[in-house]
Amino acid sequence: GQATRQERPSLFGGIANKFLPDLLGQALKSLYASMDRMGFSSGEEFAVALREASQLGVPVLLADRDVRVTLRRLADALQNSNLDAIGTSQLPSDPVLQKVDSVDLSNADQIRDMVELIKERDTVRQLTTELRREAPLIYDAMIGERDRYMAQSLLGTSAAVTVGVVGMAHMDGIEAQLGWKKKQQPCGVSPQ
Repeated sequence: GQATRQERPSLFGGIANKFLPDLLGQALKSLYASMDRMGFSSGEEFAVALREASQLGVPVLLADRDVRVTLRRLADALQNSNLDAIGTSQLPSDPVLQKVDSVDLSNADQIRDMVELIKERDTVRQLTTELRREAPLIYDAMIGERDRYMAQSLLGTSAAVTVGVVGMAHMDGIEAQLGWKKKQQPCGVSPQ
């Protein structure tokens, strides 16, 4: 008979588990390179933070989980998610999400506008909420688990003052893990 989605991991066995994380890593590198060409400047905030820390002689804590673990967790999530259902539900009536969803990827002006839009924390918050709703396993592998890991890393430091530089998609989750209230803003937050 026809294989069900639940049977797929056992059909592919170790082959998918061995190669899928590497393929995902290459796909993400390609995605970031494309975003950089569109003006997104992925990772620039981390480079700036490292330069500043070096100039000030401040120690740097690399608090994120090893990318290989994240890619393995993402591969597992993809294998155990119903990918056919992602993106098929009705998009909320929010105009920001509709604008992101309707961008014409062959139109440079629309791409630039979208890049500027996804540099805003509220937009990122809406996009991650949708990801969590439509693909909870994928959300957890890419964002939720890493939020918990980074918050624990920050809490585990013995430094008197700690400055965290994280991607905007992680800010809400890390703040929640650290017990910060919504109205409380950390000092010097820059939504880069």
